[in-house]
Parts: sequence; structure tokens; C-alpha cells
Amino acid sequence: ALINSDSLQHKIGCHLVFVPQDDTQSYAGTNQPGSCSVQIKGVSYLMSEVTVFADSLHSWDRGYDEQGKVVWGEDKGGYRFVRLPALP
Repeated sequence: ALINSDSLQHKIGCHLVFVPQDDTQSYAGTNQPGSCSVQIKGVSYLMSEVTVFADSLHSWDRGYDEQGKVVWGEDKGGYRFVRLPALP
């Protein structure tokens, strides 16, 4: 199935605000803690942190229960996606 604008839904509180990070020449974005409410298998809210570098993207997503305990996602750090060279 194709993804298009009609199949997407805006989730209030889940948007990321990106801010330039001069010390690392990157942009870092996060949503406000507790603002991205969900009701998925014991998860009360989601927290996302993304940093965009010239050569990579770091993404750390976690789900918390009502007591603030991580119950979904990586608890020690996120994933790093590295840009590959362009194909000929």
C-alpha cells in the first residue's frame, strides 16, 4: 500500500522541534516530555529525540508507562543511520 497525505494523521504533541547545534554542526529535535500521548500495550506516552548531522541521523524513541518507566524502545541509546556514498 502506498503512503500519501490522506493516510497520515497529525498527532498533537508528537511533533519535533529542531534547533541548530553549533558545537556539533547538527540539528537536534525532540518532543516535549509527556506531550505525545498514546495508548499502546502499556505505553502512556512516547518520547523522541533526533539529531541530524551532515553524514548521519541519530534517532532515539522510547515509550513510557504512567509512572515514567521506559517500557518500549532502547533505554541506553538510540539508533545511528549513516549516509552511504551515492551509487554510480
